[in-house]
Amino acid sequence: MQSWGNLFAKGKVADITYKILFLLFVVIGAEATLVVVIKFSDVMILALVFPNMIGLLFLFLKVRHEIKCYVGAISIKNKQFKTVQ
Repeated sequence: MQSWGNLFAKGKVADITYKILFLLFVVIGAEATLVVVIKFSDVMILALVFPNMIGLLFLFLKVRHEIKCYVGAISIKNKQFKTVQ
């Protein structure tokens, strides 16, 4: 419910909308067969993959740069630690 409030306006209308949708999906999930529920969950997980892959493509260069900086800092500290001992 916190993420719903972060995505949409925090307020009474947003809370009631979330609760109604939640109850609707609980009823649908209780009435549906297990196969349908599993297929639906697989489709939802697949739907979450696409935005994550797009984010990875956009952030790849930045992440690679940050990892190089981090590894460089660790190697410098390791060299200093070995010389102190």
